[in-house]
Amino acid sequence: MGKKVNRNELAEIFDVSLPTVSAWLRAGMPVLEQGRKGREYAFDTGEVRKWLEDRAIAATQGDMSRLSLEEIRKRYETARAAREELELAKAKREVVPIDEVAKVVGAEFSRCKTRLLAIPTKVRPLVDEWTGNPEASTEIVDAITKGIYEGLSEIVSHVDESEVEEGVDDGEAD
Repeated sequence: MGKKVNRNELAEIFDVSLPTVSAWLRAGMPVLEQGRKGREYAFDTGEVRKWLEDRAIAATQGDMSRLSLEEIRKRYETARAAREELELAKAKREVVPIDEVAKVVGAEFSRCKTRLLAIPTKVRPLVDEWTGNPEASTEIVDAITKGIYEGLSEIVSHVDESEVEEGVDDGEAD
């Protein structure tokens, strides 16, 4: 149990204005004694603090049952404005859906992988010509192939890690 206080003291303790205390009353703040003509409201600071904390938690968790109609309207207007800003950004092509980006990036990674894996086949004739030794050529080309696969493996593991972090999993494997 907290301290028993009036409206002015409550406003001072919580560092808010009297209109804020009035808004809290309309929103269902707990009251020890109702104010009437000639009699002040009385509040328990402990109950008020708990009520404020519960409302703050509820607001962050999306539970609007403890919010006033005014607060619900503000949240609705804020969400509506955010949605309209997102739609405008989409119309301007400042943002695009993630699935469109994933298709483009996936196609580019696939093209890069194909081109990288073709390198050993393309360089083999040159290496054969330079070394004049088929065994040395094979070792060099194998080393190049190994380096390409290691690089691709690092890219794949990095992509896999970011998919886990982002919660993305398209179920495809290369």
